[in-house]
Amino acid sequence: MSSYQVVRSFWSFLSTTDLEEEAISIGEASTEVLENFKKNFDVVLLDKSGCYNVCAFLNVEVYRKVKTESQFAIKLLDDNKNDSFHKLFLMKYPFFLQYDLVIDLTKSLPLKKYSIKVEELAKNIGYKNLIIIKNISKIIQKGLGKRILNFVPRLELETDGFVFEKLFFGVNLNPDEAFNILELGPSLNDHIAAAEFRSFWGHLSSDRRFRDGSTNVAVHFKTNTIKAKRGIIRKILNFIIGEKLELKFDLHYDELEEILAIKKIVPSYPSGTNEETTLKIIQASDEIGKQLRSMQMSLKITGVQGITDTFCFADMFPQIPTNYEVGKVTTVRDNSIVFSTEKCEVVPRFIKPVECVLQLEHSSKWPNDLEALHHIKTSFYLEISRNLQSHKIISHVTPEFLDVFFQGLVFRYRLYVPKEVTLVKKSITENGITSFRDSLHSFNLENVLNVTPKIVGALKGVQSLYPSFGPGTALVKRWLRSQLIDDYYFPDIVIDLLNASLYLNNSFSPSNTPQISFLRFLKFFSEFDWNLQTVLVNFNEDITNEEIVALETKLQQNRDGYQPLYIITSFDQGLSVFTKYVPSKEILYRVKELTKISLNFIGNIHMGLIHTGIKELFIPNLEGYNLLIHLRSQMNSRRHEQIVFGNVTNRVIVEKYKKNSTRQIADYRF
Repeated sequence: MSSYQVVRSFWSFLSTTDLEEEAISIGEASTEVLENFKKNFDVVLLDKSGCYNVCAFLNVEVYRKVKTESQFAIKLLDDNKNDSFHKLFLMKYPFFLQYDLVIDLTKSLPLKKYSIKVEELAKNIGYKNLIIIKNISKIIQKGLGKRILNFVPRLELETDGFVFEKLFFGVNLNPDEAFNILELGPSLNDHIAAAEFRSFWGHLSSDRRFRDGSTNVAVHFKTNTIKAKRGIIRKILNFIIGEKLELKFDLHYDELEEILAIKKIVPSYPSGTNEETTLKIIQASDEIGKQLRSMQMSLKITGVQGITDTFCFADMFPQIPTNYEVGKVTTVRDNSIVFSTEKCEVVPRFIKPVECVLQLEHSSKWPNDLEALHHIKTSFYLEISRNLQSHKIISHVTPEFLDVFFQGLVFRYRLYVPKEVTLVKKSITENGITSFRDSLHSFNLENVLNVTPKIVGALKGVQSLYPSFGPGTALVKRWLRSQLIDDYYFPDIVIDLLNASLYLNNSFSPSNTPQISFLRFLKFFSEFDWNLQTVLVNFNEDITNEEIVALETKLQQNRDGYQPLYIITSFDQGLSVFTKYVPSKEILYRVKELTKISLNFIGNIHMGLIHTGIKELFIPNLEGYNLLIHLRSQMNSRRHEQIVFGNVTNRVIVEKYKKNSTRQIADYRF
């Protein structure tokens, strides 16, 4: 057998054999002997003598973790579209990156409090602490129940090899059950089981009657945001470890989610991270989209597609619905907002419009003249505006786009006419010869109005499969922007695609929390070699193996002739249109160094090597610059996006949107 066949056979054996249920022996052993060992040990593998269990001290959770990793390895080997050798043998995964959360019980060492049964001690001579850890694990797992898939201990011993120096538990969450708000217990008719449930959950439990008439003892976790639902895990662990077991612990789980909360601006509705506001925007967009498609027009609107990362939950600062009014500070002049007085103490808050693309039914009557086509597009904007006015919806027309104020939100719509792209490429030489050449204008037009809607729609699908994708990507952007690398140097959509590739390419097991999604992005980029590797974002498996190989071969034959970062998708014919001009090599090197340092910093915190706040990652290092320009806070229209640690005293509560509010101005300009 080749080395590949040997390792594949080994992984196949581990992934398909259940040593918890089926005791096995290297030598000859009777069924009676195997059953006797099985009653006394979690995992049984007898040596040749048939008298010694080589897995006697193997923690069953470690075995399950190895089994899961073996299944993952087989899956990678069978996936021909991935570089399985690199992922299996060259990429190192630190402990804190393998799990959705890490419990650190080092502060509670040594574990002297718990009594051990004599029969357990007899089977674990010399390893008394392993019994204590096993018993603690059982209690914590009983509380977490179906919410977790793996609960794996990690022990670090002192030099003598007997005393625990550090103790961690790594936890992989079950995405289907982890954030359930109800822990359902037994029926009230089952008095013994109900009493046992109450005894375990204490003050958290209560008797409940459900709509179907059933009565059960249960634990109900009150939540009003998606962030609060993720916080259920923390509540359970605080109760079990802190109150029930009375142990001191640190939990590395959701500390960074606070970064996504805008503390200076508070919506009128419950809001945790960016998800609640995003849901309101998508709901309003769907509603106004229905009205647009139902309009009676000269050419019917057939499609409304979003082109901002709000639609895939990856926007750091989604627009908050509210009422607006024209104040005394600014006024509108020739489609520009200008200050109405020379002395301005504070500028209004920046409002980012929700951008969408409108698609019309096919027509062969579009003119061949570019300027005439632009005038007809403007006439369509005017026609849409008149239709909206009949529904008492405020809108504002410009030659380039249509702004609509709906349910307290500003939507910006642009018409996509395929013929416009062709006319922009068209040029006539001095000899009267007509030619079609790509230009920066045609490139941007095709990119924004045709490719981006498809990408955003596909990213929305990724978000629906993996709810941590959107807020996790927003966390990556928040970190990158805090390092003074803005959208001009590293576009938002490039970050979206890079993080989506981690979910689609089986680089890791899917992340179930925004924080681990962010940390795994740092790991990916810190080791990514853009000179040798491409980034494959294969939505719906639309790109075949042959196409991938052909693109990668073409790229390697003339690597200097292509952009530094190359992202392959099925929507741009493999041209990597979003990285054609940015990011540059200098920016990529800078980001790679930042990810290495940041990942090392976080790893040291998680493993207890340093004691400092993880949020310091989001404070930029201002050393090394020749010039620093400090902006006056009151003159910064995005001052509310500042990262604030701790509590904020001067918060502004955004007024709840009211449709018939007098604050809506009929001739408002956005």
